[in-house]
Amino acid sequence: ANRMMQRCPITGQLIPAEEMSNHLKILLLDPKWKHQKDALVERARKESAFADDVEANLAGFVAKRPDLFGSVDEQIREAAEAGAEASAREAGADAGPAHT
Repeated sequence: ANRMMQRCPITGQLIPAEEMSNHLKILLLDPKWKHQKDALVERARKESAFADDVEANLAGFVAKRPDLFGSVDEQIREAAEAGAEASAREAGADAGPAHT
């Protein structure tokens, strides 16, 4: 009465061992199964955080949340100010001791 079960490599279902070959044959012959599987994989790919376009998703998130990351304009302005301060320090250091 206790039947040996195997996990189907395609569906993940537990199938009685003696029915596995017939189960696989039906799955592989049924074009509807392939369409359903492809649709499921496509949906999972679109919803996944690990999709191919992670960089684009993050860039979109950063653009939508300037309260967390600041805006691009702020970053450019801060970089320009930091560059100007560094240039002024270097210019002062290059002047030598006569100008101190």
